[in-house]
Amino acid sequence: MRPAGEIRAALREAFPPAGQGHATWRDALAVLAQRKLVDPAAPSECRLVRQTVKNMRAAGELRPGPPVRVQGSRRPMVAYARNWATDWGQGEQGQSLAQVVTAWR
Repeated sequence: MRPAGEIRAALREAFPPAGQGHATWRDALAVLAQRKLVDPAAPSECRLVRQTVKNMRAAGELRPGPPVRVQGSRRPMVAYARNWATDWGQGEQGQSLAQVVTAWR
């Protein structure tokens, strides 16, 4: 499997872990703009972030949360949190998982 690109890796860190809150794709766009990875004034970069969030949801990396009303939008936006699968490499659970995977081979 190909490693995650720069935008996707940064988006993984932009969303809170499951159980610690939710963020919309616009919130994640603001985080990436602070890191100078995207320009929120460029429509193509906004589409890139939005499509990457959709792809991450389809891949199971993000868990949809409750709808959130956002100023400037008629419809509520979906808020997301990182799914448990993206936290595998963190802490003791990630180390034990790595041991299981290496022992499996």
